[in-house]
Amino acid sequence: MQVVLLEEVSAPPEPAEAAGRRAPEEIPEPQRLFAHLSDTEILSLGTPAELLPRMRQITSEVELDALQPVLPIEAYEGLFLVAARDTVSQVLSARETYSPSPSGRGRSEGQAEPGRALAVLDCHTLI
Repeated sequence: MQVVLLEEVSAPPEPAEAAGRRAPEEIPEPQRLFAHLSDTEILSLGTPAELLPRMRQITSEVELDALQPVLPIEAYEGLFLVAARDTVSQVLSARETYSPSPSGRGRSEGQAEPGRALAVLDCHTLI
């Protein structure tokens, strides 16, 4: 017959200063919104070259919205669409197929898209 003695052994407690030196839990860095785009793609959307470093730092649509006043409208709209999961090709293709009005400024407010009728209300008839 064999007798086996089992003894529970625990690790010695860590000194207080060693516990305080533990590496803090790593907080994942937020995903940059345009990390998957090349510089050329960002510039092709109309982004000025001097704003390219700032575009690389954007991590949310809220940050993109904050830059709207300093971005050309076509750059803001293109970047917003890409942030909403459109591809650069889709955005650029949509721009190429857009047919501006004869004035060259696109459709003005109140101008109907081709094939749609506008309902016009004469305010003078209400009085």
